Amino acid sequence: MKIAIVGLTIPHPTGKELKKKGYTVWTLGRNADPDCDRYYELHGLQTKHPEKLVRRNLHSVVYGMCEKEGLPLNCSACGMALETLLEKDVEEVLITGCPQDSQEEYIKERPALAMIVGYLKGLGKKIIWENSPKNLNYGKQK
Repeated sequence: MKIAIVGLTIPHPTGKELKKKGYTVWTLGRNADPDCDRYYELHGLQTKHPEKLVRRNLHSVVYGMCEKEGLPLNCSACGMALETLLEKDVEEVLITGCPQDSQEEYIKERPALAMIVGYLKGLGKKIIWENSPKNLNYGKQK
C-alpha cells in the first residue's frame, strides 16, 4: 500500500492523479477534492465533504506514541503521517502540498513535521516529503 498525504498548498496532485499512481489518498476536510479516500479535520472546522466520513480525531495509539516517544503533534500532517503506522503493509508515504512555508503558523509547525518524517525514516519507512523546505531557507521568508 502507498499512502499520499495531501495538504492544501497549490499546486499539488489531485486525488485522481495520485490514485492513478497507486496511492490511497488522505487529505484535510477543507480540501475540495472529491477523489480522496480519507479526510481529516482535527480543528473542528467545517468540511467541504459533509456527506463523507471525516476523521475528527486521531487514533488514541498515536497520542500514546507521541507521549512515549516525545514526538511533536502540532499539525494535521504530523498526525496523518503517524497514522500511517497503523495501516498494514505501507510501503511508501508521500507528503505533498504541504511545504510548511507559506505562513508563520506553518513555519513554526515545520520542525515538527521534519521530526516526524525523520522518525518514520528511522523506522525504515520510505517517506517522501515533496517540496519540503530546504535547509538554506529554514526560518527565512520566501
